[in-house]
Parts: sequence; structure tokens; C-alpha cells
Amino acid sequence: MKKRPDKYKGCAVIADSLKIDCKWERGVTHTYSVEIHVDLEKVVEGSLFKSLSSRHIRRYQEWLLEKSPNVLTKGAYSVATLSRKTTINKSFLKFLFEAGYITEPIHEGFFKINISKDDRPNRDLGPKEVIQLLDYFKKINHPIVFSIIHILTMTGMRNEEFTRLRFQDLQYDSISNTYFYITNAIKESGLPFLKFRSSSVGPHTFWHAFAIISHLNGVDVYQIMKSLGHEQLSTTAIYLEKVFAKERHAIHLWKSDVFGEYI
Repeated sequence: MKKRPDKYKGCAVIADSLKIDCKWERGVTHTYSVEIHVDLEKVVEGSLFKSLSSRHIRRYQEWLLEKSPNVLTKGAYSVATLSRKTTINKSFLKFLFEAGYITEPIHEGFFKINISKDDRPNRDLGPKEVIQLLDYFKKINHPIVFSIIHILTMTGMRNEEFTRLRFQDLQYDSISNTYFYITNAIKESGLPFLKFRSSSVGPHTFWHAFAIISHLNGVDVYQIMKSLGHEQLSTTAIYLEKVFAKERHAIHLWKSDVFGEYI
């Protein structure tokens, strides 16, 4: 086996630490750094992050949108997914800047991604649907899924908090942030309302259910915000925006003496 030349050691260190694609073949370094125009021969202090500038950030976003492996094999990312990826990356780079590890505020170089309510996946779940799920898993005598749904709905517990409960039957994927056990169990239930949903029902869905059911029970939105651990009311409002829209619809102000029995 050929020994990798010394000049590629920097590439290897970066690749190992960041889990990026980096191979030495016939004296040529193949990396995704080419896509964003980063010269690995000129890495600052052995740190890829210290070598980045705002133009690299913008090129990364363009690459992610048009040429990343997922896009080429599975199609374009949704607006919601792109927004989530941007938020995570921006927050991390902002942390590096504020901690003094990097000297340039490169997190400010991200293109802004505007996301509307129609771009967000449908995670709304009301009391009728939750009751159907609880009744189903109670009927088939499945205490594990029944308990998980009951706990998540009644407590507004975060996914990360729930994993600390250490159920042996729970399979948690830290990459997709999805509990396959409960998601698959719900899907296999075949309950009618699931056919009309645009997205699957998973643990995070019950966080939305907690907010919706609390609101329908007359709980103040500020209390809901605190219970969910949100820092801003605007975040909680996202969970309730469809409920608010239905409640504020003009039809609710119509009078029977105008449209009679057809209201």
C-alpha cells in the first residue's frame, strides 16, 4: 500500500475530524473543498474553519442547493430542510466567532432563506387523533407505544429529554432525530386519519399536540411557551398558527338568521 505523501497529512487530519470525503489518488486530493473553492494547501493553523470566509459560506449554500450528493440522487431539499441546516450551521459558526476561535464573522455570510407556513411540514395533531392512537394501542395491548404517546402528549417533553428515559425498546437515530420504533408502530396502525397527512407522525408531532390540546383547554399561550421551553412566543405561535387561523376565520361570525340552517 502506498504511503500518503506528507503534503496530504493536513487533508487527512481535516477529513478525519470533520468526516468529509478526502482521498489521495495518484497525487491528487479529491475533496468537497473544490466545490466551495477552499485550498487545502493553504489551511490556516491546520484549521479548516479558520480558513473560511463569507464567500466560502455562500458557495457552500449554492452547492447544497444544486450539487450536493443528496440533491443529485434524491432531488432538491425542501425549503424547511434548507432553513434548518442554515440555522444549525450559522449558530455553530457564530459560536466559534464569539468564542474567539475564528476572527471573521463568517456566519453573517449566509444567504437568508425565507420560509412560509406552507413550507413547514404538517406536524399538527389534535385531541381526536391522539385519542384514536391511544385507543388503538390500548386495544391491541401495546403498553410501550401507548405509554410513549401518553407521556409525550401530557408533558410536552422534548425529544432529547425523552431519550434519557432509556427505554430499551426505543431506537433513536441521532442523525434524523426520529424514533423509528414509535413512528413505524403508528404507521402500521393503519388508522384512517393517517392517510390524509403529508408527513408521518413521530415523537415531535406530540410536542405540537401538547401545544394544540393545551390551547383548546384554554391555557394561555405564555404558559404553553414556558411548558415547552420556548424562549419566544413567536416560536410557540408557529405550533398554533393553523389553529389560530381556523378560529379567526370569518365564518365563525356568521349568523343563522342570515344564512339559515346551512351554516
